[in-house]
Amino acid sequence: MLPVITSGMPLVDGPLLDQVRDGIRTIDRLVDIERRHLPGDPMLTRAAVFELTRCGHLVAEELHIRPLSGATHFAKLG
Repeated sequence: MLPVITSGMPLVDGPLLDQVRDGIRTIDRLVDIERRHLPGDPMLTRAAVFELTRCGHLVAEELHIRPLSGATHFAKLG
């Protein structure tokens, strides 16, 4: 996740972060979040998801037991 954040975040703007955060329903798979933001660059969407997770806006609890993949579920906090 950190390589994606460090390489992608300089290209991610505030509106994309807001769109990703606001677009997540209760819980969504990473691949579904990326598809929802097409035709935008999936890697920038992924960077936004990871940054929102790093900042505590999203959580992916299954990362404690499974490796990261497109099927990883992310959920909003609060």
